[in-house]
Amino acid sequence: MQLQLPARVLRSQPYGESHAILQLLSESGTLSAIARGAKKPHSKLRATTHLGSKSIYQMRLGSGMATILQAELLESPKGPQVSVEKAAYAAYFSDLVRLSVPEYPNGNKEPFQVLDRIYDLMENLDESDISMLAMLLEARVLRWSGVAPDVEYCGICGNYLNEDKVDATHGYAERLGQFLCQRCWNSRNPLSGERAIPLSEKELKILRALMWVPIQRLGHLYLSAPIVQNLRRILRYHLSEFAGIRPRSAKILEEILLPLAEGDLDRLTSSFNSSPLRKEDKPSGD
Repeated sequence: MQLQLPARVLRSQPYGESHAILQLLSESGTLSAIARGAKKPHSKLRATTHLGSKSIYQMRLGSGMATILQAELLESPKGPQVSVEKAAYAAYFSDLVRLSVPEYPNGNKEPFQVLDRIYDLMENLDESDISMLAMLLEARVLRWSGVAPDVEYCGICGNYLNEDKVDATHGYAERLGQFLCQRCWNSRNPLSGERAIPLSEKELKILRALMWVPIQRLGHLYLSAPIVQNLRRILRYHLSEFAGIRPRSAKILEEILLPLAEGDLDRLTSSFNSSPLRKEDKPSGD
């Protein structure tokens, strides 16, 4: 059976002297395909095998790996080719998606659309701003994997977390992998375990938006360094311990990243207040 579809390269591995094996992200999930002769200098497929490139692929599906017959290049991100930091981010983004999205044809459009938007934004952002995109994708990956912590209700008493109090203090219980309301956090409920990370109402609102608000409705994100560090600690801990996602690219990224620059928290908060989370924002998974 022959198939034609737009897809983005998540991984490209050489096979033999002149072939490449690609893992692609389509609107219906991930799939592996072999591009024969793609590594030859004058191959028409060569440009469509680079990490992050987006093309329309015509391929033949069989019982095993698909075979790419033709490909039309639509987009080749420049950032990963000229910046070591952006290349590291691109590898990390690809690994997150590759390890969390179902195989073709069992996926849905959201991961494809989110990664599309991330690559569009990454072209014009510096490395400190791209860290916000990383947190957004980490939050989405937790949801796609089905292990995201509940950002609406307390993991112990079940009370609603959004108390509409600017100074409310919540907590993230590492043992439970759940958020705690102010009452359970203040009482240090033994069910939460010894390790819990304090979380402000603003941080919880930001995390809720990163997880659920459509990426098209999110503008540029500006966060202070302490908030970034706190949210990143929670997201990466949950990815590792509850989703089992520990890509090697994450360690490489940490080793080469420059210190995060502080941003303007007020601009971020006002942006979220002007785009509140609505029930219709939550995708149905279709």
